[in-house]
Amino acid sequence: MGRKFKVDFSNVEDYIRAEEGEHVVELVEIEEKEASTGNPMLAARFKVVKGESTGATLYDNFVLTEKALWKLKAFLSMFGMKVDGRVVIDLDKLEGKRCIAVVAHEEYNGSIRARITDYKKIKAKVEEEVDDWGEDEEEETPKKKKPKKTPVEVEEDDDDDWED
Repeated sequence: MGRKFKVDFSNVEDYIRAEEGEHVVELVEIEEKEASTGNPMLAARFKVVKGESTGATLYDNFVLTEKALWKLKAFLSMFGMKVDGRVVIDLDKLEGKRCIAVVAHEEYNGSIRARITDYKKIKAKVEEEVDDWGEDEEEETPKKKKPKKTPVEVEEDDDDDWED
């Protein structure tokens, strides 16, 4: 008699590896975690929202050490956030933001994976195309003006609870 195991694949998405190049992505989730080295980090999960790799998931980590903070600083400044001095970042307000992720393939433990190598700000024309993506082009209805997107707010932290 064979061994049997029940599995429900009803809500499981197919794996899509993002192609190399630039992709419009949306930050789906960002959370505080601990790196394998024990250092604090922010773990980010992105979804590709336009192009051949639509639906692909990409991951990136922002390690919160003095030597690695340049990466988080560049990422946040792309969204127009204040990145000088001590700031408090509202992670909930970052989720849902879109940008362009530059992807390269690399070998890791014997398999190829997509890795984000850089981030770029979305130009206004590209953002309109992404917002209009999926709409029926035959419709001639006038488009509503979209409200201006405001940058993510950060608070200055004047508290003395920072560790030295």
